[in-house]
Amino acid sequence: MKLTLIILAACAGVALICTCAVFSSKNTAVSLEETVNMAKAGIDVQLSNRFNKPRGKNMSAGEFKATMASIKAYNESVRDYRYHCRKFPTSIFLGWTGYEVQTFEMYAADESVKDSKPMKLF
Repeated sequence: MKLTLIILAACAGVALICTCAVFSSKNTAVSLEETVNMAKAGIDVQLSNRFNKPRGKNMSAGEFKATMASIKAYNESVRDYRYHCRKFPTSIFLGWTGYEVQTFEMYAADESVKDSKPMKLF
């Protein structure tokens, strides 16, 4: 009788640990998804500020750095989210919970900008 209770308690403990691991993976994915959304909002604010400025006025060095920092934060958030959702066993756990993995795209320089030669200013 005691052995049966010990085996049942051990099985219940293992099941509880597994359930916690599954839902912990989902909670982490949701948290990382919100981090990506917040970083995207930061970029949107920077772009909105840029386009609300008078036409013909160049972006200051501080504004440029803030925009680049926002883009870097967004790309890092997307990388962390993708890594979390793709690793084993998290990818399996997310499928079990019905979590729909988002497809966030990283910001990258346009191919035309990468291949272009520097402009002559004078």
